[in-house]
Amino acid sequence: MHADPDEVPVEIRPREAEVIAYAYHRAARGNAWEALVAAIADALADLDAAERRMARQDGLISRGYARGWTGAGGAAVPPRPDRP
Repeated sequence: MHADPDEVPVEIRPREAEVIAYAYHRAARGNAWEALVAAIADALADLDAAERRMARQDGLISRGYARGWTGAGGAAVPPRPDRP
């Protein structure tokens, strides 16, 4: 038996999601709805930022292939205008 029944025993470690949820709950001063909305808003903002980074990366990769600069095995030689 622990001295404080609400205290998490040392051998049980909270999972990452629980730690994050607790941080949002504390930041919302115990308001569970506010904490949930804030967590979802942050997750959506992170998702949007990741999607924008991926779109930029895809564009850079596409331009690299179109120009012949794949970065694979040395410098690529641009096509000569006299060759089809």
